[in-house]
Amino acid sequence: MTSSTLQRAALRFILRLPKPLLRRIAGPIVRNARGDTLDLQTQALLSVSLRLKIPRLHTLPVAQARQQTIDDTALIGIDPPAMAAVHALRLPGTNLPLRHYDPGDLPAGAPLLLFAHGGGFVVGDLDSHDLSCRLLARDARCHVLAVDYRLAPEHPFPAATDDLLAVWRWVQQHADQLGADPKRVVIGGDSAGGNLATITCLRARDAGEPVPLGQLLIYPGIDLTCAMTSHTEFARGFFLEDAMIAFFLQHYLGGADPTHPNASPWFADSVAGLPPAAVITCGFDPLRDEGEAWAHRLRDAGVPVSLRCEPALVHGFMNMDGAIDAAAAANTRLVGDLRRLFGEA
Repeated sequence: MTSSTLQRAALRFILRLPKPLLRRIAGPIVRNARGDTLDLQTQALLSVSLRLKIPRLHTLPVAQARQQTIDDTALIGIDPPAMAAVHALRLPGTNLPLRHYDPGDLPAGAPLLLFAHGGGFVVGDLDSHDLSCRLLARDARCHVLAVDYRLAPEHPFPAATDDLLAVWRWVQQHADQLGADPKRVVIGGDSAGGNLATITCLRARDAGEPVPLGQLLIYPGIDLTCAMTSHTEFARGFFLEDAMIAFFLQHYLGGADPTHPNASPWFADSVAGLPPAAVITCGFDPLRDEGEAWAHRLRDAGVPVSLRCEPALVHGFMNMDGAIDAAAAANTRLVGDLRRLFGEA
């Protein structure tokens, strides 16, 4: 048995302890300014991670931070569900990797989710979010096309936004080659991926091109100036910290203006004409306020929006399905959001 397998088993054992024992490990109850209570298992996970001195991503060289991201995801994930087919592709004319997930038994012309992973534009890849894509494909009964967009610092802004727009343009013409309906494509992503998803919609709209059927924005980064109140309230202690965000943005933006609308969609002149959106935020997340402000701004511009805050959870819950019961339940609700964007009950 490998050390990572032992760590995973030990962590699961700890997180399944009776609540009184888990509370002793987690520490006193934590509430945010809204009065929401931090999920007990999540608090215990944060406490155990601190005691084990698991390196924070921003303290590592970039290459090690990327590997740490994959290792952490494996530690708190579940065994990936089988797919009928998982195809490795390249965007034609480029070296950009894509991964197509087909859960099997889908009707012809099934919907497709074009998915951009999170990771602060610096870490994350097809493997770090493989489990999430498989779960979405299986439970939402759709194709998923994941994009391994270029990362900073090797490829700073606007490389990632250019990659997502190029893939969206290709999908419009070739979704049927994947067995999907090109008119039933939702674009989505978590964190940095949510940023890229909504920017793709803005850029397509501004170019006078078709936009996706919908947007699935999972705790998205909307304002890279980090000016909203939740950045101060959750600056430390809740997984995504201010030092980590600064690390990501330093690499991603370099000297670019964080108020450029292709970096921070919050600064777009208009959001009218964007596709319907499902926005999911977390109660203990520095990005919470900007995600909610974005949802309200879309709604005010006449864009149909569903907004839900998972009040007890932290940034990154999408990848915690195997360790945190509340995260698994939130992911089930997320599947419902996606199905509604597809026009399904």
